[in-house]
Amino acid sequence: MTDIVPALNEAITEEFNKRIAADKVIQNFNKRLEDGKASYDGMYLYSDRIGKIVTEVLENILTEEALPDGKLYWNIAEGTMMPLIKTADTMISEAAAKIIDKNNKTAGIGIKALTGTFPEERYRAIISAMVEAEDGGMD
Repeated sequence: MTDIVPALNEAITEEFNKRIAADKVIQNFNKRLEDGKASYDGMYLYSDRIGKIVTEVLENILTEEALPDGKLYWNIAEGTMMPLIKTADTMISEAAAKIIDKNNKTAGIGIKALTGTFPEERYRAIISAMVEAEDGGMD
């Protein structure tokens, strides 16, 4: 059996990048972030848009037609979802850190913002629940 994860990841990455580049909310936020004018409200909208794009991309790529037997198996779910979720998490964490650093500097606080570690186990649990639900749950 051919491993379909690399092809799915390529399609997911391509569509994600295309949607991110085309999204006006994200582009506006990135411009404001570069200019040092991004706010926490903008950060909320930015993270919300990224989350919606992640959902839409996964729904568009991980279709019954694209999956073996029309099912989302664990190895496929983990191999395709986890890299995208990590990318989104990194984008959001880095943007938040830039806003915090700017606000700290403005307030005369010399503490550099830290980004948290990726909550991999939490996402593995979510992916497991999705695969289990796809499979009809536990009997």
